[in-house]
Amino acid sequence: MPFGETALAHDAHWSAVLRAAGERAPWLRRAAIPLARSGDAWIWFVAAAVTAVLGDSAARGDMVFVVLVIVATGLVVKVGKLGARRARPDGTWGGSYRRQDPHAFPSGHAARAAVITVLGFALGPAWLGPLLTLWTVLVAVSRVVLGVHYVSDVVGGAALGLVCGLVALLV
Repeated sequence: MPFGETALAHDAHWSAVLRAAGERAPWLRRAAIPLARSGDAWIWFVAAAVTAVLGDSAARGDMVFVVLVIVATGLVVKVGKLGARRARPDGTWGGSYRRQDPHAFPSGHAARAAVITVLGFALGPAWLGPLLTLWTVLVAVSRVVLGVHYVSDVVGGAALGLVCGLVALLV
C-alpha cells in the first residue's frame, strides 16, 4: 500500500476510534461540545474586545493584533479548504458548521486555537502559553470526537495555525 493510502487508512482508523469513544462515553461527548465550541471565532473576538476595553493602551494594541491575526488565519484556512475540498465526516452534530462550511481540511477551529496559543506565548504571562497548549489539544480532539473532523484535519489546522502565528510575530 502506498504511503498516501496508508496515511489515509490510519487517519480514518484513529478518527473512528476517537468518535466511537465519544459515542460509548456520554460524559466525553458532553465535555467535547463546549470544548469544540470554545474555538469559535466570535468568542475570541468578544474576549479581545473585553480585554481591549478593560485593559491599557498596550492591551488594546495587542488585542487589535490578535484579532487581525485570527482573521488572517481564517482567510488562509478558507483558501486551504477551497483547495482541498475534503468533505466532513458523516454525522449530525455541528449542523451550523456543516451548513456554513461543508469542508473539513484544514480545521479552522484547530488553526484558530493554535494561532491563539502562539500569540498567548508571545504576548501573555508565562502561565498562559502552556494552558492554551492544553486547550488547543482539547479543542482539536473534541472536533474529532464529535465527528466534524478527521484527525488529519485538526493536525493540519493546528500546523497551519502555528505557522500563521509565527509568521505574524515575525512580520
